[in-house]
Amino acid sequence: MKKSLLFTMIGTLLLSTGLSSCSKSLNDKYLSKTKPTYQLEDHTDNYIDDVYRNYYQVLVYSYYDSNGDGIGDLNGLTQKLDYINDGDKNSTKSLGYDGIYTLPIFPSPTYHKYDATDYYNIDPDYGTLEDFDNFIDACELRGIDVILDLAINHTSNQHPWFKKACQDIRNVHEYDPVTGQPTEEAKALYPSLRYYHFTYNGTVKLDGTSWHGVSGTNWSYEGSFNSGMPDLNLDEQVVRDELKNIMKFWLDRGVRGFRLDAVQHFYDWDKSKNYEFLNTLSSWGEELTQNRDKKCFLVAEGPWSKTVSTYYENTNGVSYMNFNYGSNGQAELIQAVNKAAQYIKKIKLLEEKGEEIIYSTPEDFNGKSFYILNDGRGFATACGADYFRNSVEKWDERLYSANPNAIDSNFGVNHDTIRLINQLNGSFDVETDALQNACKFFWGLNNTLRGVSYNYYGEEIGMRAGTPSIEQNKDPDKRHPMYWSKTNTTGMTRYAPGGSPVEQYLEPADKQMEDQDSLWNFMREVLRAKATFPEIARGEQSFVKVGKFYTVMKKTYNGKSIHLIYCFGEEPQVIPLSELGLEEEPNEIKYSLSSSSSYYAKLTAETINVPAYSITII
Repeated sequence: MKKSLLFTMIGTLLLSTGLSSCSKSLNDKYLSKTKPTYQLEDHTDNYIDDVYRNYYQVLVYSYYDSNGDGIGDLNGLTQKLDYINDGDKNSTKSLGYDGIYTLPIFPSPTYHKYDATDYYNIDPDYGTLEDFDNFIDACELRGIDVILDLAINHTSNQHPWFKKACQDIRNVHEYDPVTGQPTEEAKALYPSLRYYHFTYNGTVKLDGTSWHGVSGTNWSYEGSFNSGMPDLNLDEQVVRDELKNIMKFWLDRGVRGFRLDAVQHFYDWDKSKNYEFLNTLSSWGEELTQNRDKKCFLVAEGPWSKTVSTYYENTNGVSYMNFNYGSNGQAELIQAVNKAAQYIKKIKLLEEKGEEIIYSTPEDFNGKSFYILNDGRGFATACGADYFRNSVEKWDERLYSANPNAIDSNFGVNHDTIRLINQLNGSFDVETDALQNACKFFWGLNNTLRGVSYNYYGEEIGMRAGTPSIEQNKDPDKRHPMYWSKTNTTGMTRYAPGGSPVEQYLEPADKQMEDQDSLWNFMREVLRAKATFPEIARGEQSFVKVGKFYTVMKKTYNGKSIHLIYCFGEEPQVIPLSELGLEEEPNEIKYSLSSSSSYYAKLTAETINVPAYSITII
């Protein structure tokens, strides 16, 4: 390692102690008590109605129960649409999402419904096709696009296709000696056999797959997830015809598109065939909506790793959930927020010991700035601001070099991951506003990066998954009933089977809607900012400056640019204008997404002063 340079704090003022205990006098001294004028004005004309939307992800089962049976339903979701988007882009009583992504709603023997028994209907617990049509009509009135979760890697073992196939396979005793599958003659005699992968026991089985026996026979079927979810044979034309018809059925009913589940398992043994089939699905979507103003939008659950970039490289017309940023993948954004807290604690510890702090420079530490090199543990303590910059730069390079036309999908957390607040409560104080404000900042990061954003229901109020041990990792505890109210149980659903009741950290939705300092209102302001600035979701993004506790991102779209200052400090930061890395000094603060409704960013003749854990747009 080259000799490190010792950096002093030039350009920012770190004000001491915790995120939740910012000194009122210091806030009064450095910050404004009013929102920026631009933020108070009506800029709805800036809104662009295109594919770059903000989706609210809903598990209907756990959302809102309209008929008192304890299970959420489509009528309940329709009744709650004004909570999601009431049609007024300046509303203070609605979150402002312009998209809804529903987890599977097809008939199924399970609560999660990822194992369909009928792709052309609605699960009776959720309602009817008429209820769905009413839901779509209500969404259209509010400018909300709807995408459906479509699990076509497999069906339920209760699907009529599979039941018929298992019945017919009992009559078949001949198999292909190379593949172990039923012969073409058998498939011609029993067309149901084309829907699934069967192999005669003891013969060739494809790598990377799981097989389950058909009782009373020498045949097995493929089921990558479990025996209750037999995999469809996507090579067969009859299956492809069915899937295209399913897409047409729901597109004709008004959906914008689909979230494709588990696409890396379509062909576990041959990734190239995954690419081919995804391109086929994309071409179907384009064909089926060629005469519509809004084309079919497809987003896929690809690999939970950075290798998803290979999917962008080899497919077109499909967006992929970003597990580089998202939880259960690399979780880079959660790490950035957690590392910011750890960084500040380390600085305080070394200062208390009277030790000189040695910070890294890009030249001597692999392009990383302001990492603490003498942390006493034998490795560096990451600077949260620079960690964020580095993560975004590397991801953008990987993604857009693979496909310049890629549309990223940033989800943060979802139904398969631990809730955000559970993942942050180790770094931030549960007993103060610190944890809520950390959640605000995380969603500010996720929702202001380039691409489409997805927010899981309940994240707008910081819902908790479970206890810090086992329960938070169980799927049912990631899918708790929406926390509408402490006192009014109307519409509250039962827990998902296997779910464990848990006391929530933050207030329910009805309380947060009335609290200007709440996470709910912060999320609403972020979504309003995205509607105001098309550059946020669509613009090419690059970093022009990084400091110990802030970084500045430039976004450019259609010849216009904005700059976002991300403050990773737990106290207000006073940044000289000369330290922003801008070609011209700003003359106005346009938006201040602050963790406190009492204090906002302030522009002076020589500095820009930004609140703790905030995003300032200039």
